[in-house]
Amino acid sequence: MNLAKYESIAYLLELNRECSEVQPDIYMSYGGYTTSIQAAHFTKKLGARNVFFLCNHSYNNNTLFQSFDSIIVPSEFTRSYYSRHLNVDSTVIPPIMKERQIVAHDR
Repeated sequence: MNLAKYESIAYLLELNRECSEVQPDIYMSYGGYTTSIQAAHFTKKLGARNVFFLCNHSYNNNTLFQSFDSIIVPSEFTRSYYSRHLNVDSTVIPPIMKERQIVAHDR
């Protein structure tokens, strides 16, 4: 879901205000929303590194990922999937939760 135009403008204005005060080293995002891509371009101009958290298998082209310096994924499966299907290079950072806390034993 993309934001309404007024929401997107409000988000980008607030991001501009926060970034002028904090000057972040990293901007992290997820989702293929237009506003996220605009924010990545904006923060890159400020010198921040842009990181995309890729946690599903719903993307069918790699255009979105070109706006980001790094892509992180939660598993080797996801890393391999996007490497094979879209030629996307990513880094695995597994969840900090124990497997028994996140694996559904009953379906």
